[in-house]
Amino acid sequence: DWSISNIIAHSSDIGTIEIAQRLGLPRLIPFIHSFGIGDLTDVGFPGESAGLVPPASQWSGTTIATVPIGQGLAVTAVQMLAAYNAIANGGVYIPPRLVDGYVDAAGKEHMFPSPAAHQVVSPTVASEMTSMLEGVVRVGTGTAANLQPYTVAGKTGTALVPLPNGGYSSDDFVSSFAGFVPAENPAITAMVVVVGTHQYGAQASAPVFATIVRDALQELGIPPHKPAPPAAGVPLATPYGDEGEAAGPALPGLVGTPDVQVG
Repeated sequence: DWSISNIIAHSSDIGTIEIAQRLGLPRLIPFIHSFGIGDLTDVGFPGESAGLVPPASQWSGTTIATVPIGQGLAVTAVQMLAAYNAIANGGVYIPPRLVDGYVDAAGKEHMFPSPAAHQVVSPTVASEMTSMLEGVVRVGTGTAANLQPYTVAGKTGTALVPLPNGGYSSDDFVSSFAGFVPAENPAITAMVVVVGTHQYGAQASAPVFATIVRDALQELGIPPHKPAPPAAGVPLATPYGDEGEAAGPALPGLVGTPDVQVG
């Protein structure tokens, strides 16, 4: 009996699966591909994996439950980062790349053509999703990524590690946190993945994300922005006392920092 905001903020697998059931696999899988999941990116890195998204011939009765919570597919960090970029870019997917161009022996600069972008979701949906991702950091599993007075939009992730002979390890997780800052006018997107940890993404990855992004914001001189009101029609996530993913510790010296002015 939760709003979608609370389902996302508190990592409710049950709520996520119920949403996916309403959407259906024939609509869900194309959306996954439109975000770049399951396909090689434009980074051109040797040996890059395209990840794994089950084709229709491999769907089963459990696929609608496993894929939405990340257990029925495999993604690379670059793919996930590019998906977050699409939300940060107002719903536009821009293929990621490592090199913008090169300088020849004569010192002339040659820029590579910009990769073709495409609209994945509408700006309205992207704005709604951003508000929900802000709730994750404000009151949900991602509170350890809080960088006040900056507003962070992000999400924790905790995946079981598959065993070579089937099944999953009960001791190790692939824990992650991905997001963008400032949420109102994104300048930095980042993702932290910790492989083989006993901690959830909330504990293992969110604090590392906060440390890296804090330093990047300072290095690039990016000022905080006045927090935007939640998107119209999006209910605010509310605190929940017993987190499914225990929230990690807040980064010292950031919350309520008096010497940083909000513009």
